[in-house]
Amino acid sequence: MSASDFWGLIDKISAILGLLSFSSIIWYIQNIRAAKRRANAIKKGKNASPAILAVSVGIGSPIEVDVISYINNDVRLRKELGIAKTPELPENMYFSITIPERIDFLNAHSTETALRDFDRKLDTVSSQLKELGINRLHLFYCGPSVLAAKIGAKFSNRCTVLAYHYTHDLPQKYTCIGPVE
Repeated sequence: MSASDFWGLIDKISAILGLLSFSSIIWYIQNIRAAKRRANAIKKGKNASPAILAVSVGIGSPIEVDVISYINNDVRLRKELGIAKTPELPENMYFSITIPERIDFLNAHSTETALRDFDRKLDTVSSQLKELGINRLHLFYCGPSVLAAKIGAKFSNRCTVLAYHYTHDLPQKYTCIGPVE
C-alpha cells in the first residue's frame, strides 16, 4: 500500500466519521429543543390535564372555602381548569386531604400514627390522580412545612406541581409561589 493510498483511505474514514459526528450533534440538539418545548408546554398549561389538591393539617377545618374563593377570583386558573365561577368544583378535578388535629412532632407515637394516616391518604389521592392521567397539579396547602415537602416529593416527579401558599393576613388567602422543582 502506497502512501497516497493510505492517505486516501484516511481521508475517506475521516469524512465518514465527520458526517456521523455532525449528524449525532444535530440529533442531540433537536432532542434538547424538543424537550424544552414539551417542558414549556406543560408549564404554560398546554396539553395539560389539571387538578387541584387542597391539603389542610391541624387547622380544625378544611380549607375548601378559601380554595374555591381563590379559584373564583383567578380567571387564568378557571380558564385552565375549564370551569366557570362555582360554589363547588368538579369531582374529577378537586381532591382534598384534611387532618383536623395538630400533629405533635414531640410525641413519637402520636407523630407516627398521624404520619401513617397522612401517607395513606396521600397514596390514595396519588393513585386517583394517576388513574385520571393528571399531569398538572395545583397544590393548596396549609400545615407544617415538613408535610409540604412530602407532598412535593410524592408528586413532582410525575407531574408539574404549582404550589399556593396560605396567608392569614391577606384578604386573598392564597398566593401562587410557582412550580415545585
